[in-house]
Order: sequence, then structure tokens, then C-alpha cells
Amino acid sequence: MPTAAMAATLSKMEIIGLLARRHEFTRYLELCTPTTGCEYARLDRQILTAPCRLMYNCPADFEDGLGIDFRSETFDYSPCLAEMHRQNLRYDIILIESFHEYDFSYRDLKIAFDLLEADGIIVAHDCLPPTAAMATPHFIPGCWCGVSYKAYLDFVLALRLDYYTVDTDYGCGIISKPDRLSHLAKRLQTYANVVFDHLPQQGFERQRSRALWREWRGVGRDFDRAFSLLETQKDELLNLVSPEEFLARFSKIDGLRLEIK
Repeated sequence: MPTAAMAATLSKMEIIGLLARRHEFTRYLELCTPTTGCEYARLDRQILTAPCRLMYNCPADFEDGLGIDFRSETFDYSPCLAEMHRQNLRYDIILIESFHEYDFSYRDLKIAFDLLEADGIIVAHDCLPPTAAMATPHFIPGCWCGVSYKAYLDFVLALRLDYYTVDTDYGCGIISKPDRLSHLAKRLQTYANVVFDHLPQQGFERQRSRALWREWRGVGRDFDRAFSLLETQKDELLNLVSPEEFLARFSKIDGLRLEIK
């Protein structure tokens, strides 16, 4: 049972374990490189009994003592995907630990979404870089979050997905993959809110949110501007929740949705 004491040190692997236990997930995929992820050994294999790891930009002689089920020595891992599709592999929960440049991060999200079961969950790491120096668009040695945060927000915006971000471990983005019926219900509810909304304050908040997302769309590949906007509007852009809020609301999760107010 999660406790408040866990919150101070809540990590991406603990979040994955909690979500897996709650939803009785067993099939896990980690999509990573040799310089990202790095905590595969901490996966709770008592719950996630069918783990898998796809590692790209991975030298043939790289070993870390753990299994690498699919390996690509380059950034292109399409042969791995072809084999995964041949085996009809699907996953309940997927951790994205991209090489943190924009194009690779966005590509990995799209591929993970395609490999995810209906009602599955994606956990995207490094969605809240703490400093601009760690959020450079191209690789730097050391602690580098890159612009995975930008790809994450662009991806959920483009597909209108349910998501929230836990403010821990450099930002852990949680993306839900809805089934068709729940997606339709959400769209109908959105329509009802627009048609029947007569409360001025709610209308103002909705207008402000639309204006913020229009501004975000206008950023494009200006990553300096993107990070500045993230710094000032992170709560709304990321649907940010604290580790304490995540744990406090965890027992209230029904299906795949964590109610964020």
C-alpha cells in the first residue's frame, strides 16, 4: 500500500510498479538507449512477469548484465519492430526513455502507442527538466533531459489524449490509451460542456486554456521559447501533480483515469 513517506523519493520505476499492480498489468516494454533508462534492474518482476527491453543506438558489445530482447546498433530500429509485429507482441505498460532529441522522442511515443494494448499506459520520462542547461535540443554529456518534454506535449495535444505528469524524477508523464467507447464518451462530454456551459468562470478558464495551447502550438522548433513557456506554465501544460497527490489519489483510480482537478 503506497504511503506518504514514499512520496519524497517516488521514482519512475515505483510509479510503474504502482500502476501495474493497480491495473493487473503483466506485459512491460522499456524503449531506451544505453545512456537512458538505466534502472531496468529495479523493475518489479513479481508483478510485471513478461518484461521486454528494446534498446537502440546500442553497440553490439554493450552489456549491462540484464536482458536486451531487441537491439539496434543505430537509431533506426525498424527491423526490431518488424520482428515484434511478426510475433504479434503487445504491451500493457511501456516506459519511454528516448534519446532526448525531439524527432527520436516523438517517434518513440508514436511507436509505443501503436504497441500498447487498448487501455494501456505509457510512462514518459524526463518531461520536466529542472534547468535550461539540461534541456538542450542536442546531446550533451552528463545529466541531459533534452527536449523530450516538448515531444511529449506535442504528442498528447495532437491525439487529444488523457495525460498527467507526476512532479518527480525529472517529470514522469502518464499517458492513457483509451478504448473507442471511452474516447467517444470523452468527446461527447466535451461537446456537452461547450454547448451547456453557462458559468462565466468556467468559460474564462476554458478560454485561457485554449489561448495557452495556441501559444504552445506557435512555438514550433524554438526550443528556448518552449522551455521558457514550460517554466512559467508548467502546472497547466503538464497537468502537473505532486508525488503526494499521486499517492493520495491512487486508491481512487477507476479504470485508467486519475482524476485531476
